[in-house]
Amino acid sequence: MYFKKLMTIGFFIVLAQVLTAQTKESISTNQIGVKFGGVMGALLSLEIDSETSSGRPSFGPQIGLSYSHYPTSKWKIQMAVDYYKSGVSYQEKINRADTLYQIFTSIDTFSIPTFYTSDVKGEYILHFLELSVKGIYSIRKKLGITFGPRVSGLLHAQNDGRRIVDVGEVAGEQVNFESEEEYLAALFTRAIDDYEEGDNLSKINVGICLGSQFQVSQKFSIYFDSNIDFNSIQKPNENIPYSFRHFYLALGINYSLKI
Repeated sequence: MYFKKLMTIGFFIVLAQVLTAQTKESISTNQIGVKFGGVMGALLSLEIDSETSSGRPSFGPQIGLSYSHYPTSKWKIQMAVDYYKSGVSYQEKINRADTLYQIFTSIDTFSIPTFYTSDVKGEYILHFLELSVKGIYSIRKKLGITFGPRVSGLLHAQNDGRRIVDVGEVAGEQVNFESEEEYLAALFTRAIDDYEEGDNLSKINVGICLGSQFQVSQKFSIYFDSNIDFNSIQKPNENIPYSFRHFYLALGINYSLKI
């Protein structure tokens, strides 16, 4: 609720600056712009075992509205409101490991040692609205470095996946069977769990942006930003036993509407 108010206030501040800049033709130190670009997103964690886990970043669009102010010839302050889509597809596979399998009878319950395999595949699809304030310092005539804080709100999230667990002496040895039916018949059990966990992700994420900007002409500039959150967007749970920080790269064009 508070984030929605913050984003609404930020949007109207940028919009007010846009309208003000349009009416003040004599002011050349202010400009407004429209941003178009693309995003490559990822979820980072130091807890993941790279031998059993893998991931592939996804690509999505980025559009936004910016207001820039030039206090000096070297510095530019830019406020922006952006929408972008990010995410990642992932897999965690345990080929063969020890476990205990319980056998229930009318008299007692027994646990026998055996093996299991686990295969988890899923995909995050994330939609964000972001407010950022960046300082851009000119290190050359047309090239500047960018840095500043950002806060993003998660508009919509999907984390859909499937977990398959095989338990039995032959778990993970399907290649030794002529058909999948024979392999399944030789297992103690196979459990399939389809899950949707988009609701347990953090709705508000605060981070930092580092990047660069190249001024192609008076109207066009190219930006390249790297962005990472300070907080974890997801806490460990039964299906995904890791915490993640959201990271994304953005490449695009800023078109100035007023100079």
